[in-house]
Formats: sequence, C-alpha cells, structure tokens
Amino acid sequence: MDIKEIAEKLYTLDFEYENGFSRLQEEFSVKGEDCVLMWLYRIGTPLYSGDLAKKLSLTSGRIANILRTLEQKKFVSRSTDVNDGRKVLVTITTAGKKHIEKINKRNIAKRAEILDELGEEDAAEYLRITEKILQVLNS
Repeated sequence: MDIKEIAEKLYTLDFEYENGFSRLQEEFSVKGEDCVLMWLYRIGTPLYSGDLAKKLSLTSGRIANILRTLEQKKFVSRSTDVNDGRKVLVTITTAGKKHIEKINKRNIAKRAEILDELGEEDAAEYLRITEKILQVLNS
C-alpha cells in the first residue's frame, strides 16, 4: 500500500474509530469541575481564575460557578491577588488532589484493560506511533 492508499484507509477508519471510542471517550473525559481540577493538578501551581477560563474556553460566569462549587467541596481555595484585587488566585487543595488521583487511577485502569487486549508489543507500538503523531501535529 502506498501513502495515499493508507491515508484513504485511515480516513475511512476514522469514522469507525470515533464511533467506537465515543462511548469510551465519554467515560474517560473530564468535564466541568473535574476538568478545572485536572488543569490545576497538572500545572502544579495556582492559577488566576481568568487564566483558567481562557485555557478551558469557559466564560467568566461559568468558571465562577465551577470554582464556587469546588470551593464548597473543599477541592480548591480562592484568594484575592494582593497586587490586584480584581484577580482571584485558585489553588487545588489536598482533597482536590486526592479526588483527581482517584479519577486518574480509574482512567489508567480502563486504558490498561484495552491495551491488554492488544498485547504488550502492539500496545508499545501504539504508544510509539501516537507519540510520533503528536510530535508531527505539534511541530
């Protein structure tokens, strides 16, 4: 098969892939509150609420509602910037970190089940190719 034929086959498989994975993607995805927590967890430093809203393409009202709920759950703390009282700094708490770590464990276990069906060699090859595709897309 030449590159064009492979591209055509991949294009056709994309529809099946998306259809098959849409159910799994729904399980794996983190939305709303958990998405905000995931960003704070992965970045590892406090962020301004406005920066979080931009990164996640949320309105200021939506991020404010999410942060209020997360604060009530004790998953984040908010503090006003001492240099600019209009800015709110958001920090993930220990409880928030534990919540995200539980989600991470669950999602990794689900992925491991799928990869186990491929076998170790194919799973490693899938990882290698996925990393390479990401390098191409990000260059």
